[in-house]
Amino acid sequence: MNMKNIRIISSLILSLFVLFSVAAPASAATLPASTPSEWAQSDVSAAISKGFVPNELQDLYREDITRGEFCKMAVELIAATQKMTVDQLIDSWCSERYDQNGVHPAYRENVFTDTNDYYVNCAYLLGTVQGKGDGTFDPDGLVSRQEAAVMLFRAYLTYGGGIMINQKAAEFEENYTDVGIIADWAIADVQYIYELGVMNGISASTFDPMGQLTREQAIVTFWRLYGVIF
Repeated sequence: MNMKNIRIISSLILSLFVLFSVAAPASAATLPASTPSEWAQSDVSAAISKGFVPNELQDLYREDITRGEFCKMAVELIAATQKMTVDQLIDSWCSERYDQNGVHPAYRENVFTDTNDYYVNCAYLLGTVQGKGDGTFDPDGLVSRQEAAVMLFRAYLTYGGGIMINQKAAEFEENYTDVGIIADWAIADVQYIYELGVMNGISASTFDPMGQLTREQAIVTFWRLYGVIF
């Protein structure tokens, strides 16, 4: 083979390499951390536009979300549905309600022994979270899918959410083979949030209650909940 033919073949190979390099779609592995995965981009952008995605969660989208971060977004979502700031939400909530002694509830600090985070305290006041049962909240721990479902459903009930009849319990149990490992304290809320269309399984047959949520997955579920409320 002469040199001219070698140069032609080499040029052709190089051209094909460039063509397929450019044409290859960007996968989640090649996206920058500040860009959501393609499947989530539309919902994430919509959620951010409504103002309930904290600035610090608008990055590292494929990182697992913590309990504290999830809690903050839940409070911001509730405030957004009422077109209020979080401070306004808490003032309104307290002024409209009375405890068993006829006294208005009040924002409390140090609700949990391991955190005095403002948003965690607000979420407790609103009834969105109850902690770990031992006086702690574990704000830096990762939120499980069943914990997320419970917090999402409580956020739904906080303002305007109707009592659910759980019409899809049988469908849920038929679809998912791991129903038996969902905690007793979570199963009803998991089924309710499934019925609302806010959370589905990770596959056609697996709900994965003990698995974690990434930031972008959490944002998408909150956006779906926002759509249910409105």
